[in-house]
Amino acid sequence: MPLNGQNSLVTFSLVRSKLDYGVPVYGSAAKSTLKILDSVHHQGLRIATRAFRTTPIPSLHVISGEPSLELRRHRLSLSIGEILRYFEIEDFPMVSNIEDPPPWKETQLDVIDDFLHFFKPGTSDNVLQQHFYDHRQCYSDYVPIYTDGSKSDNHVGSAAVFPDFTIAETLHPFCSVYTSELYAIYLGLLKISSLNFKKAVIYTDSRSGINALRRAKHTNHPLVIL
Repeated sequence: MPLNGQNSLVTFSLVRSKLDYGVPVYGSAAKSTLKILDSVHHQGLRIATRAFRTTPIPSLHVISGEPSLELRRHRLSLSIGEILRYFEIEDFPMVSNIEDPPPWKETQLDVIDDFLHFFKPGTSDNVLQQHFYDHRQCYSDYVPIYTDGSKSDNHVGSAAVFPDFTIAETLHPFCSVYTSELYAIYLGLLKISSLNFKKAVIYTDSRSGINALRRAKHTNHPLVIL
């Protein structure tokens, strides 16, 4: 049964549109990688045409009137190439090496690791709370900022909690927990800079984020570079 009406809605709008996106970029990928997309395409055609699972792939293309993804990738690439010929795009030189900033421009990062020696599963909450209380007494003239990031099935968020207000932002669902934790620290630093705090301390439970900031020269994460 050829694709038409409601039968084509799922394939054209929800499946094929996603497969077509970025074809000029991923079209040259390894065949083993492209086969993963082929299976998605074929499954969509089977659902739309209500074909049997045993229907051969070439027959499926004939029944649906849809070409294979390989042919479609070639056609889209040619079409986009034809369009790009009408634009004068200037070539920019690639930067092969990025020089490290001079020592006098580097930011000094002071990390307080008073809590690292505690074995969390074997330490009671009372001990940790008392130690944190003592710590806050030592840094009572510093503005405390608490940062954290979280990720669930369909939500990623970052937050920085100040004494009088909270900054919270939602990130793209594709972002990792690591990115959300780094972004939370970034939010805290931005606000510290804009409010011109003379003394402030950021509390985070992201050891990976702290380690990344410590070796900022050797990481390419955009939030760490910023």
